[in-house]
Amino acid sequence: MVFLDVFTNIGIKKWMHKEDYDFNEQDASGCPSEYFVLGFKDRNLEEEFLNHVALVNKTRIILGLCVSAAIYASGPFLVEFVQAPVVTALYDSIPEYEYVNKGILRRNMVESYALVTLALVLLLLGLVVVFFLYQTKAVRDKRNVLYALGFFYVPFVFVTAYQYATQDINGGDGFSMGAALNEWVLEIYYGATALVSVLFMGLPFLLTAEIMLLAGLAFLIIIPLENDVVGNVWIGETDDSVLESFYEDIGPLFNTSVGVDLRLVCSASETVRRQCINAWRYNILSPYVILCLIVLSTMVVAYFVEHANRTAFINKKFLTALTRQKEQALVKQKQDQEKLIHSIFPPVIAMDLIVANDEQHLSGETDVLKRIQSLKQNTNKLGRTVARMHQDVTVLFTDIVGFTAMSGTCPPHEVMSFLHTLFSAFDDLIDDDPSDQLWKVETIGDAFMLASGLNVGGGEDGSLNDLSLKSFASRKTPPTSELVSWEATDPGLAATAAVEFGRSAIEEAQLLTMPNGETCAIRAGVHTGNVCSGVVGSRMPRYCLFGDTVNTASRMESTSVAMRVQVSEATHRLVAGDARFAWEERGLVEVKGKGKLKTFLLRSSS
Repeated sequence: MVFLDVFTNIGIKKWMHKEDYDFNEQDASGCPSEYFVLGFKDRNLEEEFLNHVALVNKTRIILGLCVSAAIYASGPFLVEFVQAPVVTALYDSIPEYEYVNKGILRRNMVESYALVTLALVLLLLGLVVVFFLYQTKAVRDKRNVLYALGFFYVPFVFVTAYQYATQDINGGDGFSMGAALNEWVLEIYYGATALVSVLFMGLPFLLTAEIMLLAGLAFLIIIPLENDVVGNVWIGETDDSVLESFYEDIGPLFNTSVGVDLRLVCSASETVRRQCINAWRYNILSPYVILCLIVLSTMVVAYFVEHANRTAFINKKFLTALTRQKEQALVKQKQDQEKLIHSIFPPVIAMDLIVANDEQHLSGETDVLKRIQSLKQNTNKLGRTVARMHQDVTVLFTDIVGFTAMSGTCPPHEVMSFLHTLFSAFDDLIDDDPSDQLWKVETIGDAFMLASGLNVGGGEDGSLNDLSLKSFASRKTPPTSELVSWEATDPGLAATAAVEFGRSAIEEAQLLTMPNGETCAIRAGVHTGNVCSGVVGSRMPRYCLFGDTVNTASRMESTSVAMRVQVSEATHRLVAGDARFAWEERGLVEVKGKGKLKTFLLRSSS
């Protein structure tokens, strides 16, 4: 992997990249396509998978490196330093071995010290580098850990193999194949066991295959080819050499225990001779077979582990995409709900109601699913009564002259269509109000009710004005029936906006023709005073205004004149100085429930 994967993912990535797989546009039945062994055809997805493998197997990888280092340190490294003095003393104590070139022996021992130390340093250095890559936040791509593993394991294998390939076993003189075999088994045992941790580290198949194949190549081919003694054990042996080794290694033990010369037994017949040869040849080849099985089984396990990892990775991607889509749908649903609330209530009221249903979020809850669920479970809070007192609010009513008679002679759907056209035009006038003081309260039949100066409105984006936002932010969500006082910022501006709307509404109505063919004529009435606002009801809740000001404004409309705006004395005081309006004093008008009130009619623009 350290070579092949770098070559495929970096060297020829753009040629191998065959698709840009999008989990958001696919279902679980359509999995991303793959190359055999080389991974996904979407090379970006392959890199993401390798990064996922490195992150998921962090503990296994670090533990595996620790196990490899511990096995090698307690095996070849320790053995080399413990047995070397004994071997040296043995050669010095036996006179008949004085002819052995002790300089070669010492040179081999020094070289062995250096090689086992280098191999152990490679494992320890690999552990340090891998730990550093995991702990460093600047290294976002954790698949570099996999490259580091290959970078240190592969040299470790070749250093270990080189150690055994270049040394002369036991001085290289006067030893049988059996002695060489024993040395070779120890070499494989001590050198290869450090790789056992690769089996449980959960590494990608390419990396595992590369390490194990190179280990098999080193211990089973390179060592025998480079070391004549080991090589003759299973590469250059003949039947006679195998049998001679059998006599030399097993013969003395057999002769002592049985009391019969092994040569006589094996030469009894050709069949027995062949059995002796096969028995000893199997003993010679058994390390090769066992190591081949270890390499093969490790690769097979790695292949199926990677297949399971890829399946889990793909399922996780699909689940993440599905969760993201669900969250987006829920977020959109919540936005639609909030948009609906904003369309029904003034921004301050809407915000208050939304916060009431989303208290978990304000206290630190950030889960979109829980926020939506909280909103659904607490919709009954929309009906709570939150009373607000508003000072110097101007209320306007409009009414269509002759509407009742027209409704009795025209089809209902035509009447409804006409009202929709008229009130939509009024809505546009409110939207075009530059003072941002107007708020449509409700429509009842042909009556249109509007309030100016509530200070609960917002801009086109629904944002709160500065006064409302500060008042809202300075307190917690008010409990049921709490009374809050809201003062008007500029009563004169609010009254002026309401009167200007009344004049524009009359002009707009004159442009329409009622279903009975007559020109639409409306009358308007305006009054200024204190009102109380609140949300009433739990099913289809409504934002309503209450107080004597509302009643008086309604009476100003009902006693008004067609195509004219009638205002009370309180409203007239606020707008009398505006040069845009010219007023006609109407005098005292009998108002039901109020007696005689002094009123004024808007005459014309100056």
